[in-house]
Amino acid sequence: QRQLADVLRIKIYGNGKEDESVIWLNEEATDGADLRFDAKKKNNDYLNLYSYLESSPAVKYAINGVGNFGCAKTFKLGISDLNSAEVNVVPSGTYTFNFSEFETFTEDYNFTLIDKFANEVVDVKNNADYVFDITTDPSTFGDARFELIITQPDIQTDNVIHYTDVCENAQALITIENTQSSILYEVRDQQGQTISDVVAGNGNAAVLSIPKERLLNGINNLMVYAKNNSCDPVPLTQSVSLKVNEIYSIHSVENGSSCQSGSLTLKATGVPSDGHYYWYETETATESVGTGSEWTTPVLLKSKTYYVAARNALECEGARVPVNAEVIHYDAAAISELEGVLRSSYAQNNQWYFNDIAISGATNQEIVPDKSGSYTVKVNISGCTTSAQYEFSVTSIEEENLLNLISVYPNPVENRVSVELRNTAPAAARIINSVGATIGSIYFQMDGKTQKGDFDLGSEPAGLYLIKILQDKKIIHYKVIKK
Repeated sequence: QRQLADVLRIKIYGNGKEDESVIWLNEEATDGADLRFDAKKKNNDYLNLYSYLESSPAVKYAINGVGNFGCAKTFKLGISDLNSAEVNVVPSGTYTFNFSEFETFTEDYNFTLIDKFANEVVDVKNNADYVFDITTDPSTFGDARFELIITQPDIQTDNVIHYTDVCENAQALITIENTQSSILYEVRDQQGQTISDVVAGNGNAAVLSIPKERLLNGINNLMVYAKNNSCDPVPLTQSVSLKVNEIYSIHSVENGSSCQSGSLTLKATGVPSDGHYYWYETETATESVGTGSEWTTPVLLKSKTYYVAARNALECEGARVPVNAEVIHYDAAAISELEGVLRSSYAQNNQWYFNDIAISGATNQEIVPDKSGSYTVKVNISGCTTSAQYEFSVTSIEEENLLNLISVYPNPVENRVSVELRNTAPAAARIINSVGATIGSIYFQMDGKTQKGDFDLGSEPAGLYLIKILQDKKIIHYKVIKK
């Protein structure tokens, strides 16, 4: 015969007589009379045992089915032996209650027998037989002497709890050792809100998970609660102080540059003192190539992008930020001379020097030397510098100019300078200042066998100027001093 689940069988025997009653837990039953789950007690011609609830004393049951025990439920146990006059006269003697089939219950309920006449409380789960005496005193039998109280399992609250701090993008796991079967466990925050899943104990360790969305950065003071079904939950004695560690971010980076080739120092800032910097060759690299807020690359021959990320105390890593290691390639500067004008091989970013002293304003591609010495041009290319040097002598230019039939007057000049060519070949001229910039042109007009032109230097600053004359496919230079 198949054994029912959640059944308590109670037997009474004594004076050669016996009877039994059953309490049955079934979620479809109610506390009232249910034809499917209850059986009313029919009196024997001898000893009778029955049960009923305090809430419905009018009906006595041989089989008493209920839907739940709640936190606690009290059953009255009655003993009778009615004579022909329907008077309860249980024969005096020694009797025994036997409680059995506890193993059929799926939860570890407590079963307590209260003997009001003897003033005894008995855990019948651990003491299945209870011996008592019945006398002629009506208080020793009937409905008033015995109560059976069924309660939810006692909740153990001294469980050991394990947990580890987490990073802000991760769930937290709370492990409870030695959980009780059928006890429900959950984690609550300081506002009493349940923030974890609810897990039933199984006699072993249970793990509660808290979604990352339910946690705050910093210390989260939490409590683990245990409960029996609809009973009020109770907190476990060990509290939880879970720290959620912020994922650190790189606030700023400093790129590095090298000229032609070399090692570069890359920098990052913004990580708190308990954090660390990790450098990577690529955005997806699994191994870092260096640590620290500053990191020096190996010797590079070409530009490369590295990545830096921050890690917190738990080694959780934030987003990787690109840092550029730029290798700047360029041609070496060179100086060429054409008819007394020095020319840099670079059109921009020039600075000219004479005998290692910077010439004020001399930043154009060309410069007109006014004295013999060492001329140097330095070119800035994205922070890199290339230079060239040229030894210049003014003698050769002056000799060439003397061979030409040219008159330039007045020299020095305050305002307008005139140029006279004693020939009729077509000519053009332009005026160049001391830093190589063209400031104007001279146009010649024929006057017999000569041609004349002039230029107003009145608004120009004092200094050396070069008149560059083109005639007969030749370039002639003549120097003028503006007072």
